[in-house]
Amino acid sequence: MRTVSFAVQIVLVIFSAAHAAPLSSTVESQVTDIIRGWSGEQMISTSSMIDLIGYQPVKCGTPAILSVQNIVRQASPKVQEELSLLLEKRYNQICPDTVGSLDDHFLIHYASSGTHAPANPTVDNNGNGIPDYIDQTAMIFDSVWTFQMGELGFEPPLSDGFYPAGIDDRYDVYVFDLSTGANFPGVYGATFPDTTVVSAGRPKSTSFIIIENDYAGASFGEYQGRPLDALRVTAAHEFFHAVQFGYDPFEFELGLVESDPNDDRTQWMEMSAVWMEEQAFDYVNDYYFYLPTFHYNCNWSLRTGRKDGSIQGTYQYAAVVWPLYLSQTFGSNTIRRIWEECAAISGPNVFQNAFDDVIREVSSDEQDFSTALSEFYVWNYFTASRAIDGFGYEEAADFGFSWAGQWYPSMIPEVFEDHLGETPFIQEFRNFPLIEYYPAADPPDGTGFKSWPDYLGANYIRLKPAGLDSIRFILDGEVQRVEGSHDRDTVDFDWKVRVATVNFEVDGGTVNLDPVIYSNVEELIARDLHLSTETLVVLVPYAQTKYARIHNDVAYKFTIPDTTEAILATAVSEPFPNPLVLSEVDQVRFNVEQPLESLIKMDVFTVAGEKVIEKAQFGNLITWNGRNESGELVASGLYIVYVKVGDQTEIFKVAVIE
Repeated sequence: MRTVSFAVQIVLVIFSAAHAAPLSSTVESQVTDIIRGWSGEQMISTSSMIDLIGYQPVKCGTPAILSVQNIVRQASPKVQEELSLLLEKRYNQICPDTVGSLDDHFLIHYASSGTHAPANPTVDNNGNGIPDYIDQTAMIFDSVWTFQMGELGFEPPLSDGFYPAGIDDRYDVYVFDLSTGANFPGVYGATFPDTTVVSAGRPKSTSFIIIENDYAGASFGEYQGRPLDALRVTAAHEFFHAVQFGYDPFEFELGLVESDPNDDRTQWMEMSAVWMEEQAFDYVNDYYFYLPTFHYNCNWSLRTGRKDGSIQGTYQYAAVVWPLYLSQTFGSNTIRRIWEECAAISGPNVFQNAFDDVIREVSSDEQDFSTALSEFYVWNYFTASRAIDGFGYEEAADFGFSWAGQWYPSMIPEVFEDHLGETPFIQEFRNFPLIEYYPAADPPDGTGFKSWPDYLGANYIRLKPAGLDSIRFILDGEVQRVEGSHDRDTVDFDWKVRVATVNFEVDGGTVNLDPVIYSNVEELIARDLHLSTETLVVLVPYAQTKYARIHNDVAYKFTIPDTTEAILATAVSEPFPNPLVLSEVDQVRFNVEQPLESLIKMDVFTVAGEKVIEKAQFGNLITWNGRNESGELVASGLYIVYVKVGDQTEIFKVAVIE
């Protein structure tokens, strides 16, 4: 009876989209070959995988599995039976040996010898008859369970002990050579959802995980000499997929296969799984390697699918910055709340309502999806060499990756090129207008930009207002219609525009983010520009829709009329803060307005006339940190400060309190 029950559950999953058009014989043959390859009966060619689902799996094989399962829903009963047999027998023949984890959450399946044996299979330092690599695997998975369930409060995945393939209530993890046994070359791990039941009033899927047996070889080059770090992030990532299948097994979006192969997307599943890697094992920073894919394609929609172009899906991993922004802004519970909202509606709804509902909830209605998204794209500008302490991502200054012994920063580029950049894996730089002369208009010749933003993507405009105190910026971006991938679906979107004034010349840098969010045909005025080195305008076309395609380039233009206010005279502001309380702040500031840039000089003296320090710099700001020429903090007391700009000298008194 248990075998019959299992078969019925699989049929329910497979036929959940039986209304779709039947597959061609060519596609049926391709999907059969891949399922048989996953079963170990034959090898899968890279070309056949790409022909069927549009890409070769990278790092995580779960999206490829979901894509094939989507296709099987439209296949003949014979092909559906092929998948059922794979899920029922799993990889018990390849991995005949088992050991339970110490916390009794997992059953680890492995091979003691041969091709599929773990790294150093004869090393058994504790003498329990089990390879140390397998013991370590069990301990790592137990730690992941403790973190995800115990610290973050997620529900454990659905137990599969109620049918024969599940063996018992422990979660099954299979450790073997994925390239040979499951035809996933270069894949670190994958999670197979196998049967869906209704539990606690909502659908949940059981699942099992397959992971690489040694993380050795060229495919795992970035982890040479540290295979356990690869195992750690893979365990955190794949087990979170198992958790996701317990919340909403249908949150991924069903593709239309032959009619629209790029509509099969697992964005939120993947970006939040990479987020979980970072939370569980913060020091590994596996996600750094993907970030350029996001930064150099900042105009792409946050909903960009895994199959887009030759990037082969790493965009979804790089989009981890979105859940990082959410958790660092609103707290780590925000990600769990979003998955709970996903569970409330079976099927994809995270972009349609879950983001918006949860952001409103955790911000006490001070923000929503659109306002958070506009701030998120501002955060993405301030990374690597643009990182500013206290603003944006906690690890923003470290964003980058090593390649061939060289470190490459990951940041949104300031220029674009029509050819491959020097940084590996970057297809092309995106448009980033820099405006230095006013009045201005763009596009000036009617040809348009190199890359319009997609809805839920962004464009950036940098203003260098030398000698100006304010700029009036007029956006011509009327509400537009985004054509969806279904004829019935067109959607209005609104422009969400944020303005930030930036001063990189202050120690550590400063960012002033305008709280006002401009939209559509509004004009904005950026003031007090003499306090900044540049002004950043971030444009985000915002829309919530279920069916819109991956890319929908949307057009805009802007003008900066000749109504700017010029700085006509040199002026030095009063020192701020004054007094300088060294236990509370680290510097006193003097803002400088000047029509033409010239050197600013500062001399600090005691009231007795002894020189404390002198300094000089260009820009519109000069500071004193309360230290003398030797770098020592000065004593409490009154100090005389001379600030000279050109032929003009101002004298100030500054009180210092230790």
